[in-house]
Amino acid sequence: MRDLPGQMGPMVDWPVVEAMPGAAEALGAFSTLPIQCVATNATESSSEQVAEALGRVGLRGHLTHFFTSGELGVAKPDPAFFQAVSKELAIPPAKLISIGNDLRKDILPAKAVGMRAVLVSQCTGGDGDSGGGEEGSGEAPPDLVVASLSGLTDLVR
Repeated sequence: MRDLPGQMGPMVDWPVVEAMPGAAEALGAFSTLPIQCVATNATESSSEQVAEALGRVGLRGHLTHFFTSGELGVAKPDPAFFQAVSKELAIPPAKLISIGNDLRKDILPAKAVGMRAVLVSQCTGGDGDSGGGEEGSGEAPPDLVVASLSGLTDLVR
């Protein structure tokens, strides 16, 4: 979802909500997977409200699970956030893929717990940094970098 400037409170209550370009196509491409979830740092929204906001732009039906940092009790970039999602899904981190737009919040902590990770470098709201950590830092780079959500569709093909 696009973070719109000036909007406050739960996204579901915003007068306008927008999906990121290519989101529906990317989620549709992954429709053969048994689990697709959203794991967000939303603190003002419950997972139900996140699902409802996604429904406003036609994306809810593609997703099976919704997680918020407020409900998990831990926020990104803490690797414990990704461990909590893994635990809730009852799936080991090595069998999960994190797809995100922020290297420091979405990719590095997911990699730290053993997930594979894909950086979407041109989505607004993230740092867009497509590299790994500093030389010798021990930070694992993304497994894959795609320029846009459309790149995820190409990946599945």
